[in-house]
Amino acid sequence: MKVISDTRRFRLDYVLVPRLEWLQDFGLVEINKDSSSTFYKLTVVGKKFYKQLPEVLNTKIKDINSKWLKFKVMRTISLIINNKKKLTLWDESSKRERHSHLSILLNEAFNNINTDNAFRLSQFESFIFLVINLLDKYDIIMELSNFENELLTGFEDNKKIFTLITAARKNEGYISIRIK
Repeated sequence: MKVISDTRRFRLDYVLVPRLEWLQDFGLVEINKDSSSTFYKLTVVGKKFYKQLPEVLNTKIKDINSKWLKFKVMRTISLIINNKKKLTLWDESSKRERHSHLSILLNEAFNNINTDNAFRLSQFESFIFLVINLLDKYDIIMELSNFENELLTGFEDNKKIFTLITAARKNEGYISIRIK
């Protein structure tokens, strides 16, 4: 690797290529190498994904913003992993059904995610756990905004009260668990 004298700068090659490889792993791009050149092409799924990204101020430039991350990222990702199943958005489920799924999955999370013997769960790990399990077991898409709305005021099952405690950084937030 060539070192650049200004330590705050780095070569784009070392950041861009691994991220493009990740896009290939997700099936969004095809990467073809021809001697010293590399060619990148969006796949059909990659084009669908790209169309879902928000535009910057009515330009043709697409970018990810915090609103998209909070309200649409999981819906967009479901385009990649959907195997033709009918998926339901969280808000389209009945309150009773949502609470039943939350109760089951939050208790599973508590039993499966390392809590360091504390009665709390990491916000980010719990969100990922819930999203994956809701999609896999129940064909339901939950966005970060849904997760926060359900847990900010506290969610109660028959034995525990789960309450989201937010922090400036998502990796510092957690779900407090109180026994009734």
